[in-house]
Amino acid sequence: LSGGEPIIAWFHAHAGGVTAKAQEGLNYSLSEPSYTRSIQVRESDKAPDDVKNWTAEFSLSQVQEALDSLGGGQAGQLAIGKRGESGRVVTFTAGSGEVSAVELRMALGSTKMKSTLLSDVTVADGVVSMSGSGYGHGVGMSQWGAYEMAAEGKSAEDIIDKFYQNIEIAQVYAR
Repeated sequence: LSGGEPIIAWFHAHAGGVTAKAQEGLNYSLSEPSYTRSIQVRESDKAPDDVKNWTAEFSLSQVQEALDSLGGGQAGQLAIGKRGESGRVVTFTAGSGEVSAVELRMALGSTKMKSTLLSDVTVADGVVSMSGSGYGHGVGMSQWGAYEMAAEGKSAEDIIDKFYQNIEIAQVYAR
């Protein structure tokens, strides 16, 4: 609970080493919840290699179609715009247009563009290539980070306290 109310206990597969606040990782439109935070995370070495670090390629026509669905821009000019506190891309520029990185990830496919924690975006020979880390939006609890903490003997309460702040764990139902 936070302020006596249940939290939205967001979680994701792999944070790429750092979690994000809701407005950055999810393009959350309400005010930032008091319980989200951006923290460094030690992820389990057992996570698949293509979750820790990944690359994806999209044709210019795929990216153009996604941009058109989001209000426009030029795929051939796609570049990283603004970054958030965790280093995740918050916006891309696409010529004169600007687009939400979260929305573009969803439009391109979140299983292919695995996160917005990007190290590189290039456009060459009709292909947009992206390199990044982690899998998911990065908000709240990293499952591979929680797995690592559990393997180290940490309790469920320790894990919850690591990923969320300003909360209390409480029973809110009758048995």
